[in-house]
Amino acid sequence: MELTFIIGEDRRDLVKDIQNFKIDFAKSTSNWVQARQYENAMRQVFVNMLNDDRTPFNLTGCNIVFEGLLPDKTTRIYDNWDGVILDPLTGQFRFDMPKQAFAIAGSYVQAFFRIMRDGDSIATLEFDMTVLADKVISGLIPADYITPIEDIMNQAEAKLRQTGIDCQALLDEWKQKFNDEFNAINNQSPRI
Repeated sequence: MELTFIIGEDRRDLVKDIQNFKIDFAKSTSNWVQARQYENAMRQVFVNMLNDDRTPFNLTGCNIVFEGLLPDKTTRIYDNWDGVILDPLTGQFRFDMPKQAFAIAGSYVQAFFRIMRDGDSIATLEFDMTVLADKVISGLIPADYITPIEDIMNQAEAKLRQTGIDCQALLDEWKQKFNDEFNAINNQSPRI
């Protein structure tokens, strides 16, 4: 999929009711992304960014974040891992969508790329994102996917591995102790 955004050309009206807004792409020539539910491959989006005078937007020093509110209106994606600047001087990047982005069929409430430079948001590139239902395969449980939290969890897991602590063994030991105590209490109580 390939999208082209021209900075300075907003393709939709401003929101009147910020709490209950719905983006209407029906009458626009907006960019759109469509994928099948549960896809985990072939999910790359190639993006070209242009200034309003049609010159390439300079992406030097930029980071790309994908933000989306899934069709269930509760599950969110915030992914700052998967954006790859292909050619900063020509305004080209690729984004490899995470599989969590395709957990729920339907149209996203909102989906956009946030372009960050030096910690500041310098542009948002909004697009229509639709996930087609897969009636054959099911089972991916929707969950928020927030990559900064994933970073923290991965760092904690790595530190535990460095200490030699086997988390699964600790968990298994705790479960066994709990079950032993539960059974002991259960065996002591009078039968009704």
